[in-house]
Amino acid sequence: NYTSYDNRPTYLLFRHICHSNVLLLNLVQIIVAIFYFIINYHNINHSYHRRIQLEPNRKSVCVFCGSRAGKAPEYTVEANKLGKIIAKNNWRLVYGAGSVGLMGVVANAVQFNKGEILGVIPKHLLEKEVGKTDLSTFIVTENMHERKKVMFMNSDFVIILPGGIGTLDEFFEILTWKQLGLHEKKIIIININGYWDKLIELLDQLVTSEFADLSIKNYFVVIDSADEILETI
Repeated sequence: NYTSYDNRPTYLLFRHICHSNVLLLNLVQIIVAIFYFIINYHNINHSYHRRIQLEPNRKSVCVFCGSRAGKAPEYTVEANKLGKIIAKNNWRLVYGAGSVGLMGVVANAVQFNKGEILGVIPKHLLEKEVGKTDLSTFIVTENMHERKKVMFMNSDFVIILPGGIGTLDEFFEILTWKQLGLHEKKIIIININGYWDKLIELLDQLVTSEFADLSIKNYFVVIDSADEILETI
């Protein structure tokens, strides 16, 4: 007689205990979920504000370059060569985490040669630059400023390949930091097929027009090919 069974004290006690346990379990799950969220939120927003350590004496190189391949095939050839050199010398590549253009070429070459990569990309460029998530370390920042900061502080020297406005922005910012005495890291411009000739002329004009000291030309090194990297650093 099921109608009368519901009125039994034993059944009511059992149902109360089960109901209480379910509520307790749900409460525990909610607390765990909140705790997990807090921990991960902290990691996402603060972990990239410190340098990600490497083994002692191991170098980390930041490469600024285009999200396009450019017109001349030599740009791709040199980017691929640079990636091989980075991996073969057991350096870690730090770059903009894109899969396209010269960024993708350098990263693919490093990966193909079993190298390590730290990729850094702002969340608004994940789709546009096709964020390359199959990296050793992949960091998504809130904006472009954080991206440059993370890339720079996780590198020992900087290499500039051909690129567009973004590459120029990155170059001039780290050049300004060096002029202000904020770092002593070597900046290397790979001037493939004279791509950066006009940039170098512009910097010369800053000096001759007395908007910059002659010493500014000591803040970077210009080479013609990735083959010259080893002797430059």
